[in-house]
Amino acid sequence: MKGSWKNHTEWYCNRHLPASVLPAEMETCWYAHCPCVRPPSDLRPEMVVKMIEVVAAPRPSAVENAAEVHESPIRSPRPSVFAGAKPCSWKECHRAARASSMYCSRECSNKNARWRHKQRKTEAA
Repeated sequence: MKGSWKNHTEWYCNRHLPASVLPAEMETCWYAHCPCVRPPSDLRPEMVVKMIEVVAAPRPSAVENAAEVHESPIRSPRPSVFAGAKPCSWKECHRAARASSMYCSRECSNKNARWRHKQRKTEAA
């Protein structure tokens, strides 16, 4: 009994349910008493080569860069200097928020979540 080709690198042994997928280098099925052998190489499908176009990612704007880079852990008391950027939602932060986010960093998001949790905890007590 002969198997059938799945693609250029694999073939099926059709004697099993589900059919066993074997690498092209194996000449016989790996089950002990299975008589199935690899199909002839002239029936082997051609290798499919997919060409992928690599495009460089756009560079982030100056506002996004400035919002993500923290010079020091000390918060600046002055308001954000980024015109048109929305401010970070953490009450003690004065930096600009990241694009499509309410916060300037994950750190501010976590601080706000901890503060809200603490508030709920004291209200429940």
